[in-house]
Amino acid sequence: MRYASYAAGAVLLAMTGCRHTPPSLLDGHAALPDRSHVLVQGETNLPDQAQILISLQDQKDQTVVVQGLPLVKDGRFRSLLTLPDGLSGGAYLIRLSFSPTAFDWSKGLVLKSVGRKGEYLSGERVKRVGNVTILQRDLPLLIPTDKGGAT
Repeated sequence: MRYASYAAGAVLLAMTGCRHTPPSLLDGHAALPDRSHVLVQGETNLPDQAQILISLQDQKDQTVVVQGLPLVKDGRFRSLLTLPDGLSGGAYLIRLSFSPTAFDWSKGLVLKSVGRKGEYLSGERVKRVGNVTILQRDLPLLIPTDKGGAT
């Protein structure tokens, strides 16, 4: 009987010491509301005030064209990116990313949820960069040659 209670205690200790987290969600979509802007909206299960980096990149050479830094609120984020004058039409990439090493607007609440180095992040969007775990999602975007059609 003594062995059984020891084993049960060890199992309970092992179970309470483990942190189970659901897969980390980072997803979105982009639209061209007019000739000069890209509207990026997304969903996440990151905590409020987590900062998302949104980058519009040329798909050929990965050159960053413009960036936005929205904060998560109620599981959502959005950013209106202004396209530079003279931007060529073609294939681009919208990269959504979250890094726990970005500025923490929440005074530590985001880091408590995701871990100082992202150790509590999990799922298919997780990527390891050096000794930090980040979330990343790439979305294709085709910008028409005239960036919006006929005038």
